[in-house]
Amino acid sequence: MSYPRLALRGLATIRHVRFRLLHALSTSTLLFVPAMLFALSDQPASWIFPFTLSAAYSMMIVLLAKRLSMYSVFGLPAMQWLGQASIGKARLMLPVLAGMLLVMAMASRRGLHKGMQFWVFSLLLANMMPASTLPAGQHAVLAFGGAVYGLLLGQYGLAPGLTGCCTR
Repeated sequence: MSYPRLALRGLATIRHVRFRLLHALSTSTLLFVPAMLFALSDQPASWIFPFTLSAAYSMMIVLLAKRLSMYSVFGLPAMQWLGQASIGKARLMLPVLAGMLLVMAMASRRGLHKGMQFWVFSLLLANMMPASTLPAGQHAVLAFGGAVYGLLLGQYGLAPGLTGCCTR
C-alpha cells in the first residue's frame, strides 16, 4: 500500500474513533442530565434514585444485549419496588433474592441472563438504600420513566454515529 493511501486510511481511522468517542460521551452525559436536573431543582434524593437507577440499568441492558424486552421495562421498576418494600425484612428479602437468582440461572441457558443480572442488581440496590418516603405509585412512575428513558438512550447509544459519517 502506498504511503498516501496509508495516510488517508490512518486519518479515516482517527476520524472514526473521534466520532465514536463523542457519541459515547454524549450518551453518558445524557444519562445523568435528568439526575442533575432533579438535584438542581432541590428534589429529594428519593426522586433521583428510582429514575436514575432504572435509566442506567435499562441503558446497560440495551447496550450489552443489543435489545431490551418489554419484561425489563417493567421488571426493573418492579424489582426496585420490591427491594424498597423489603427493607429491614430479611425474611421477605432472602426468598425473593434466592428466587431471582434461580430465575437468572434458568435464563442463562437461553442467553437471557444479561438483563436478569441488572434485575438482581436493582433489587439489591433498592434494598440497601434508606427507606423512601416516596409513595409507592410515584416511585413506580419514576422508575418506569427511567426504564423507558434508558431504553431510548440505549438505542441512541447503538446508533452508528452523531452525524452518520462513521458508516462510510
